[in-house]
Amino acid sequence: RAKTGVAYIVAASKAPIIPVSVKCDGKVKFRSKITVTFGDPIYYPQLGISGTSPSEMHKVRDIIMNKIKEQLDD
Repeated sequence: RAKTGVAYIVAASKAPIIPVSVKCDGKVKFRSKITVTFGDPIYYPQLGISGTSPSEMHKVRDIIMNKIKEQLDD
């Protein structure tokens, strides 16, 4: 589940975000095969941040989560 904390961090630091997804077939057990995918960086200007209001942070959170969901669909 997505949280807005990452949006506040990127708003304050202007650092790029690397979307990361973790995929596993079935239940995770000891020595289960998992796939970790690192996406292309999302740079601060791409997010269109104009402030740190809760609605703005929710928008940024949704952009990041959509990128992660795209990775999981591939």
